[in-house]
Amino acid sequence: MRDPETEQLFIIMEFIEGQTLEAASPSLTSTERDDVFHQIREALVRLRKPPPADYLGCTGRKPLGDGIFISDPVDPARSGPFARQSEMNEAMLQRITEECAASYVSLLRTVMEDTLQGHRTGITHADLQPRNVMVRRAGGKPDGSGGSLKVTTIDWEMSGWHPEYWEFCSASVWGSSKPEWLEAVQKMTTVYSKEYLMLGLIRSTIFC
Repeated sequence: MRDPETEQLFIIMEFIEGQTLEAASPSLTSTERDDVFHQIREALVRLRKPPPADYLGCTGRKPLGDGIFISDPVDPARSGPFARQSEMNEAMLQRITEECAASYVSLLRTVMEDTLQGHRTGITHADLQPRNVMVRRAGGKPDGSGGSLKVTTIDWEMSGWHPEYWEFCSASVWGSSKPEWLEAVQKMTTVYSKEYLMLGLIRSTIFC
C-alpha cells in the first residue's frame, strides 16, 4: 500500500500462529493431514464461487506475479493484466520467442490453441505450497495434544484472477520433489492434465 500523505510504500502484515504445513507435516497423523487437505479443498471451492472478473491479473488489476510474466520495466503486453486468455497465451509465447526458433514457437502456438483456451476465470491463490499453509491446534490439552486443526493460507501477493487450471498447475509445479504434496494437490483441486503438461513445457523452455 502507499501512504497518500508521504507517498511511502508499505506492507501490512499479520502474525498467524502455528507452523507451516511444511514444518508440521512430519508430526501429523495421516488422518490429520487428510483433514488439513480437506479444509484447503473447501476453501478453494469457496474461492470459485464469485462470478468471473473481466480481466486476468493479480488482485486490483495488477500484472500477473508469476515469473513467466515478469518484465522490467513492466510491459502490460508481457505482464498483464489481460482482457482475455488469448492475450495471456500470447504473452507466454513472447517469452518463448526470446529463447527459441520461430518454427518451434509456431508449433507451441498451435498446441497452446488446443490446450490453453476456453477456461473459466476464477480467483486463484497462485502460490499454494506447504510453506504457505499455516496449521495450529485449537482446544487441545496443555501438552499440545488433541484438539482440532485450524488451517490458514498465507502469502496472497500473487493471488488474483487466472484461468481455472492455474491453481492446480502452480500448486504442483515442484511436485517431483514433494511427492506427498503432489498427491494431496490432486485431491484438493481439479486435475488439468493437458494444461499441466503444456505449462510444464512452457516453464522448462523459458527457465531451463
